[in-house]
Amino acid sequence: MARLLEHDALRILSEHGVTVPDFAVVGSAEEAAAATTRFGGVSVIKALVPSGGRGRAGAVRVARSANEARTIAADLLGREVLGFQVDRVMVIRLIEAEWEVFVAFEADEVDGMPSLVASALGGIDLSEVRERDPSTLIRRKLERATGMPDYLAREVAEDLGFGATESSAFVPVLRAMYDTFVSCEGTLLEINPLMVTADRSIVVPTAVLVIDELSLNRHPKLHELLDPEATNAGRVRTVLERAMLAIDRRHGGPPLWFVEHDGDVALIVSGAGARNYALDVLHRANKKPAAILDVGRGQLLNKVREATAAVAARPGLRGIAACGEIDDFAPVDVQVGAFLQGLVDAGVDPSKTPVMMRFDGARIAEARAIAGGLPDVEFYDAETPLEIAIGRLVARAEAA
Repeated sequence: MARLLEHDALRILSEHGVTVPDFAVVGSAEEAAAATTRFGGVSVIKALVPSGGRGRAGAVRVARSANEARTIAADLLGREVLGFQVDRVMVIRLIEAEWEVFVAFEADEVDGMPSLVASALGGIDLSEVRERDPSTLIRRKLERATGMPDYLAREVAEDLGFGATESSAFVPVLRAMYDTFVSCEGTLLEINPLMVTADRSIVVPTAVLVIDELSLNRHPKLHELLDPEATNAGRVRTVLERAMLAIDRRHGGPPLWFVEHDGDVALIVSGAGARNYALDVLHRANKKPAAILDVGRGQLLNKVREATAAVAARPGLRGIAACGEIDDFAPVDVQVGAFLQGLVDAGVDPSKTPVMMRFDGARIAEARAIAGGLPDVEFYDAETPLEIAIGRLVARAEAA
């Protein structure tokens, strides 16, 4: 996943008709002071880095004068904030709100369908809300065919406690947010807080917009805004994630999808459907992924082999699961052969680090024979549900 910088997210929302405050992106303390003067002498100064938690890190501050803006910007510029070097700050006109709410659109991890999450407790970290009082969260599952109809937007406004005036202003904003989320093929669009001003208008002063990297080939303008070398879903890329980017560059072709986590079971999958399904099954088995590598279709076999080896060599692995949907485009034995060679290159011993493969499609018998070339690899076809296959892997991992 790739997170846009905040000023780009706000600009895109503005292009879809959402009202955002005046802002400027500057690289010096003097420019921050000048922008604050233009905005009436009061502003919010933010370190421009693609990460959440900037407020808690002291990287979001209110400037009550141009001199204060100069001091704040000088302090932030050149610092490291949440693992990122600050070379620019964002100066935003301060908006006084009478009411703040939280609104977000997110893609479901299982089926990718959009859903809406909202709360009247705007300005509070969502993780705190989930822990403290999850009943305050408003949820709506959406269908791409119907989008965000007015009646549903009005229902959400009512649940948030809005009156008729606020609701009339909120409905078009919510629809514009949804249009932004869908048109960018986002996985997350979060506004916290969305503000209701004294004149009952709606203003969006902050935004988080995360894009599925696999869709960027369809959005060249978004691709130009991102720095995939630096970030992955709003955090600094790990060493292994950077290594995977290097593998992509060496071999070319469609990009790999890779995220490193803090669990101990590696998932190597073929296709987004298999990825989401396998991740869900792993979670239900009370296991966390160490890494998720999705090679998709049409990848060069040498790239698949090298990427598999990089994942399999990750320290601390207690299990490796390789699985895919029924593939009508490539014989299964070709895929399995590339995975198996990667495991061999990494020196994986399945008697110590359990390995499970579960595939189906053309030449499945040949794929099973190839998998048998590495002793103790468990190989399953579609006759064995993925839940059972991963359950056996988890049991072996725990025993090991």
